[in-house]
Amino acid sequence: MTPQEMLLKHKLSLLQLAEQLQNIRQACKMMGVSRQHYYDIKERFEQAGVIGLREKERQAPRMPNQTPQDIEDRILDYSLKHPTYGKDRVVIQIRLHGIITSASAIERIWKRNNLQTKFKRLLKLEELHRQQGMVLSDEQIQALLENIQAVPSEHVFSRHPGYLLCQDTFEVGCIKGVGKIYMQAVVDTYGSFGFAKLYTSKMPTTAADILIDRVIPYYRAFDIPIRRMLTDNGGEFCGKGFKHDYELMLQIFGIEHSRIRVGMPQTNGFVERFNRTVLEEFFCVAFRKKWYYSLEELQTDLDTYMWHYNFQRPHMGYRLKGKRPIEVLLDKTTCPKRLTYDKIDTPTNVEVSTHLPTCTAV
Repeated sequence: MTPQEMLLKHKLSLLQLAEQLQNIRQACKMMGVSRQHYYDIKERFEQAGVIGLREKERQAPRMPNQTPQDIEDRILDYSLKHPTYGKDRVVIQIRLHGIITSASAIERIWKRNNLQTKFKRLLKLEELHRQQGMVLSDEQIQALLENIQAVPSEHVFSRHPGYLLCQDTFEVGCIKGVGKIYMQAVVDTYGSFGFAKLYTSKMPTTAADILIDRVIPYYRAFDIPIRRMLTDNGGEFCGKGFKHDYELMLQIFGIEHSRIRVGMPQTNGFVERFNRTVLEEFFCVAFRKKWYYSLEELQTDLDTYMWHYNFQRPHMGYRLKGKRPIEVLLDKTTCPKRLTYDKIDTPTNVEVSTHLPTCTAV
């Protein structure tokens, strides 16, 4: 029960008690009110009934130095004509129309009318158009279109785990005594399951090594075929047929190779975002805490982080929505046994293990 309802109930009880006792003085004494208060309640009840007993809301006082109403209406009209303008720009623009005011006054006017943000002004504009048929200008239509909060759509088509994997070479930095370090990164576009391995060079051999050593064995363990790889146009990924180790490896395992358009790295956004996550959450932290003397030492810590990334860390993207990558990979409804690897000829000179990788082989 709200305070307003409790107060209304108290007033009605006073009227009922006085009627039962047939003694106004005694009823007022029992309820703890004055007789004048009783007569005020009775008068309001006789004039308007129960509605008359409700407390009237006090109107906000109009201060003497408040902006005149006609000027305020002109400011509100201009703000809706240009909903993306901020208070500082509105102050400058309305001076050309003969209105001299300050940014703080504009802010107070917007606050009184619940228009203090661009989003609220756009909502008000949309409401006027829907209810009153307000004709929108080109600028207003463009502002509404640019600020529509649409449901995120899938910019990469992926049906199931293994349908499309993204791969990229990421330059980590230099270690004294070791030299430049590169990370080969592979990410599944369906469930964001990631793989990472460090090398001291970026060559077709290193690009193929992570697939043979970690990615393909892991997917084989779950009987999931890898259908397509998406890479950039780097020399370690692109070459001529059997003369290129990476291209040869994809042909042997029956994996289709797709390349992004030149000069558009955002096309490979899954692995680019993965590189940034590993950089911020692992490399930037690890290099502050520890001095590494070998590639193997750094790889061990990276494997530990990758285990956390795949098995413990919830992902908040539009595909996973709080799930962990391993949950999507193990989900039988999205990851059924689709293809046996007996149809794929395994090269005799390449050893591919089918055991489940541990945290040192993510």
